[in-house]
Amino acid sequence: MADVEGKDTGSKASTRDTLRANIFGAKNKLRKSKIIDLFGTDIEIRQPTVGEISALAKQASADEGSVGLALALIAYAYVPDTNEKIFEDTDKDGILSFPADRWVDDLNKAIAEMTGVDLEEARKNLKETT
Repeated sequence: MADVEGKDTGSKASTRDTLRANIFGAKNKLRKSKIIDLFGTDIEIRQPTVGEISALAKQASADEGSVGLALALIAYAYVPDTNEKIFEDTDKDGILSFPADRWVDDLNKAIAEMTGVDLEEARKNLKETT
């Protein structure tokens, strides 16, 4: 089989199996996290999975108004160094009543960094489409 960037790709089956093993390997399931300050309290924001992003987008589009930020906080905020989520779905209205402060930008930056989103480019694209 032909070389790809100087690498012998071998047979299709072994290449496919190797690629799948690398992609689905345990090291790729480790999620990044960032600590942000929410009203003087450190909380851990975890890197979302593809499934979580899809579910959040679906839920946000089904709800009236701009609730994506609250839904992100519910979905991705954890007690630091645990698997315990801080917020529940029933906290959405309470979160929506939080004053917008630096934590909003910190949350957006943390999620953007962990998902590879360029915030400036996203803001630019948003302005162009509205």
